[in-house]
Amino acid sequence: MVDGKKVAIGNSKLMESLNSFDNELSTKADVRRKDGETVMFVAIDGKAAGIISVADPIKPSTKEAISLLHDAGLKVVMLTGDNEKPRRQSPIN
Repeated sequence: MVDGKKVAIGNSKLMESLNSFDNELSTKADVRRKDGETVMFVAIDGKAAGIISVADPIKPSTKEAISLLHDAGLKVVMLTGDNEKPRRQSPIN
């Protein structure tokens, strides 16, 4: 509850369970996901209100850090759980 309004923030499954799914917002979310962003849907009083997207950009020091890990004999992979589907990415070179 925020200022007397029922606010929900979550994934598309949550919005569907609340009967707050919106196709237009889903399309906008797909564009954001293609850019590598994590998307959350927002509903206010049971009505779709918008999306929030966040991104974790690669830092300039990442390449050097991965090289140091490789030099130490470690294999580096990216493991992500975005979009409720954990998946193992290719090794990072």
